[in-house]
Amino acid sequence: MNRPKQLYSGITGTLFLLSPILSLGAVRIIHDFLEDLKLPKAMSAKSYVVGFTTAVMWSPYFASVSLVLQYLKIPYKDYVVYGIGLSLLSMAVGSILFAIGERRNPVTAGPVSMEPLGREDRNQLIKLVLFVIVLMGTCLVIEILTGWSMIVVVCLVSLVIPLLYGFVSADWKRIQCC
Repeated sequence: MNRPKQLYSGITGTLFLLSPILSLGAVRIIHDFLEDLKLPKAMSAKSYVVGFTTAVMWSPYFASVSLVLQYLKIPYKDYVVYGIGLSLLSMAVGSILFAIGERRNPVTAGPVSMEPLGREDRNQLIKLVLFVIVLMGTCLVIEILTGWSMIVVVCLVSLVIPLLYGFVSADWKRIQCC
């Protein structure tokens, strides 16, 4: 809370990386990590909105991007630079607006227990971010190698990954529906 701009950037950046795969689940995960900080609701809302909506602009896992690319017959590899560029520009504008607003109305919070994130929690978060990056990279490589639409690639990957998990871990109960 001593450096609200860095905290805001950290939250939006993490959501930017996690939201493509986890969708709104990313907001829930970040909120669970940060609930002990008792951040002001306005700050939480601003950082969640900017971090999540920027992912909607570039992620092939969101229907808006996949359908537009499908109907316009544009490969994702040709779009990704523009999508991420626009998302980063949006994050920069959001950060500037937050900094201006924070200067006018400084962010304050109630009593905060300043315990650092535990090693196990930090490792889990790092694994999650790496999994998202590997999954996005895999989808991009499959699209490049096969020439298939990103919609098809995402659907296939979303079927294959749980099956692989089931075979490797032999934990079929965790991947059952209902």
